[in-house]
Amino acid sequence: LFRSVGNSGQIQLGFCVAERHLEITVYSATNLVYSSEHLTYGLANCPYVKLYLLHDTKPISGQKEQKTKCGTCTSSPQFGETLTFRTTQIHNKILKIKVKYDASKKRKGHSYE
Repeated sequence: LFRSVGNSGQIQLGFCVAERHLEITVYSATNLVYSSEHLTYGLANCPYVKLYLLHDTKPISGQKEQKTKCGTCTSSPQFGETLTFRTTQIHNKILKIKVKYDASKKRKGHSYE
């Protein structure tokens, strides 16, 4: 049902590096684009952000992805959430960011089969 619609929109993040962890605050996103299936199947545009901390493009052992709660149902949602990764150093780390949509949200008057 979902497919990539290309890189579009912007996301505002803040970073705080502490002794044994990295805090990333997801403030907001703007101008997000979603696929036509969202409208066709009555899915609301309720985005959330998933973050992955990688080491040289590979997942870090024992490290799970972090995700925000669902934002407002808009193409420019506000999140204001801080996500924390435990790490001893940030050198050679890659932050992978994905904006996803909550498939359980439905628009009134539409059905999804």
